[in-house]
Amino acid sequence: MSKLFVICGIIILSLSCSKDIVDKHWYFCEETKCADPWHSYFTINDDDLFYAINKYMNEQQIEISDIEIGFDSVLVQLCKSCSCRTGRYIKIETDSKHDSTLREIGFSKID
Repeated sequence: MSKLFVICGIIILSLSCSKDIVDKHWYFCEETKCADPWHSYFTINDDDLFYAINKYMNEQQIEISDIEIGFDSVLVQLCKSCSCRTGRYIKIETDSKHDSTLREIGFSKID
């Protein structure tokens, strides 16, 4: 019985000592032709876009846990305006404490 109390105590102690409990969420953004803040970096392909987003987020002190880049033809807008959508989308996973900053640059939280 005393071993059970010791084991339970160790488990409770280890759970209470976790310092970095992070509330991570996924965020979604549709790429535009030139209105995204990371477009100051050259982004011709997915590798360039991945680099540009990471560089921009690092400068904003937003740590990304994961990033996905994809394409959906339904999202394409056939226009020449800077804000027209290209069809590429970006999904990032990061701490929810960055929610307001991400919303300001065009990301939406995925529930």
